[in-house]
Amino acid sequence: MKTCKNCSTKFALDEMDKKFYAKVGVDEPTFCPVCRVQRRMAWRNDRSFYSRKCDKSGKEFVAIYP
Repeated sequence: MKTCKNCSTKFALDEMDKKFYAKVGVDEPTFCPVCRVQRRMAWRNDRSFYSRKCDKSGKEFVAIYP
């Protein structure tokens, strides 16, 4: 059992996970799965949409970038 550095909950790593991390050459995670997902999703833009014209065709479309 490992303890999450962010929320202090305990989480387990399977043997397959440990073998994978060793094979890839990265350290084992120090954050629990929930905290890892929160960090990945922090930069996701699901709420802000922008209307703009396509540079190629000139048609209006909805984008997540201004």
